[in-house]
Amino acid sequence: MYSILRHNLIETAMSKWLIAYALLFAAVSSAFFYISGSAGKSLVSLLNVVLVVIPLMGTVFGCVYFYSRRSFIEFLLAQPVSRPGVFLASYLALAVPLAVAFAVGLASSFLVYGDAILQELGNASALLSAGVALTFSSTAIAFVISLLWDDRMQGTAAALLLWLFFSVIYDGMILLAATALSEYPVETIVVGLNALNPVSLARVLILQNLDIAALMGYSGTVFHNLCGGVAGTAAAITMLAFWVLGPLTLGILRFRRKDF
Repeated sequence: MYSILRHNLIETAMSKWLIAYALLFAAVSSAFFYISGSAGKSLVSLLNVVLVVIPLMGTVFGCVYFYSRRSFIEFLLAQPVSRPGVFLASYLALAVPLAVAFAVGLASSFLVYGDAILQELGNASALLSAGVALTFSSTAIAFVISLLWDDRMQGTAAALLLWLFFSVIYDGMILLAATALSEYPVETIVVGLNALNPVSLARVLILQNLDIAALMGYSGTVFHNLCGGVAGTAAAITMLAFWVLGPLTLGILRFRRKDF
């Protein structure tokens, strides 16, 4: 596994698109800091970019990467190697460079505007942590989708639809359902439904310490009101961890039974 991982990591790290990905976050974050002049406002603006771009890139890159390396994976499986080892090596070879590129791009602007960031160090750390967690989660989900659909176009389309659902549609559906059932105590149910969306969890994790309820969406606002503070942050982190380990476990189980 380690030799496969090392080979894949070196190959992925040399990709030009990975450098462009890091430069994107460095440029966008620097522009926000320069224009707003406030670390708090800049982090809020970066939140919207992180919640949209990272799940999109994770799912799309994950599908493209897996489909493009399918022949190489088939060659590896013909050797006396562990199937879970091949899957984990392929997954980590993409997820780790994506997470590092995001962190380096964002941290570079943090270093440039270090004095302002020190005042919002907790929120900046939450933004970095949530972005890294979303990277690992969306990449794992993309690998599962790629294992479910052999056709490249169908798999990529399914990944894009899932990204659209989590990023845009999900919170609107909860808001409509809560409005229709406004006569009933649905707050606890909404908190549970919030755990079913990694994007909403990342949003809550970042905005827990900021008094900007409007940006949390309906489910995020209810979660914040009922589970605010340290307990809410711990719950969001735990559920985000499940969104990383859950798809990863499903991917390993599917990969073991997959007939290539």
